[in-house]
Amino acid sequence: MIRVANSRVEVAWVPKRQLTEALQVFEPFLSEGLQQDPDLDVDEVLTDLIKGEAKLGIVYEIDPFTPQGAWISDLRESAEGKTFVSIYALAGREPNKWGGAIGELVGRFARDSGAYSYRWYGRLGWIKFAKGIKLLETVNNRVGLFEKVVIQ
Repeated sequence: MIRVANSRVEVAWVPKRQLTEALQVFEPFLSEGLQQDPDLDVDEVLTDLIKGEAKLGIVYEIDPFTPQGAWISDLRESAEGKTFVSIYALAGREPNKWGGAIGELVGRFARDSGAYSYRWYGRLGWIKFAKGIKLLETVNNRVGLFEKVVIQ
């Protein structure tokens, strides 16, 4: 878990034993995130989460507990044969306030897993919010594939 500086917002991975409850609570964000990519099969994503092949990340405000966002991550291999962490189905309220904390949490997971980087698709404006991000490709002049290298 990581607390966002100067706020009551935290980001965390959901333990497998709490997955069912978290899926219910954070469903609106996951539905929105999954709808952004028509190639995602919801049943496959849920199966991957249940089997532990993917991780559910959540963003919430503490005291009182208020869901703010969610995403899913898994390990993948690039065309160059490098392992990276993929962030997908990302949605939430005011991501500019907590996007950096997600990067910190996912970056730790990437390093601990021996991954080279983490990647995600997002609006091109994301490039303004984080340092060291590389734009790998642009889709329809609106969406970019971003990468942050965590192992040199």
